[in-house]
Amino acid sequence: ILVLDPATCREKDRIPLAAPGPLAAANGRLYAATATRVVCIDPQTKKTQPVLDLGYVPRGLCVDAKRLFVTGSPDSTVKIHPLSGGAPASLGTPGGAYQGKWDENRLVNPVSLTLAPDGALWVAEKRGNPKRLTKWDLASGNCVYSKVGCPAYGSPAAAFDPENPKRWIGQRCLWEVDPATGTSKIISVLQKAGGHLNGKIDECLNYKI
Repeated sequence: ILVLDPATCREKDRIPLAAPGPLAAANGRLYAATATRVVCIDPQTKKTQPVLDLGYVPRGLCVDAKRLFVTGSPDSTVKIHPLSGGAPASLGTPGGAYQGKWDENRLVNPVSLTLAPDGALWVAEKRGNPKRLTKWDLASGNCVYSKVGCPAYGSPAAAFDPENPKRWIGQRCLWEVDPATGTSKIISVLQKAGGHLNGKIDECLNYKI
């Protein structure tokens, strides 16, 4: 792990760690993924202390005073581990990629995540149907806001139903758009896996309602 001077961005030091992954800082300590494990590092002594073994490679980490939040679980949920030990809780509907009725609480391939000053958890997903950044209320365990987009250049495969102009297609999803209020919502996901021809073509070619 490289230690940089924030003013000059020049290297000041290094902390040895095998197979380093995502990092998070809290409580005066540095938390780091190393292969499938998470360790706590003292920045002064560089000593590491094991925190937990996940059994999978984490994609993102963040920490508050009592909990460690991790992405990378095979079921595409955020795992919330108490720093004091014990079984983790899960955030989000398990299952990952899907086709069909839209589920606001279902994450698909969540990666980066961070805690905001107001206590909300923000999670970025690595997906194209649709591209999404979400805000979660940890008290209720629900997604309270989704930021979708932006679309690819030229918005390929975007369309609307000429018999019902409130029905639109975009980001590989079916939307309900209300021009009067300027609001929209996703109705369903049109395809489980993004891309065509076994992923050789990423963008949608054509859809018909």
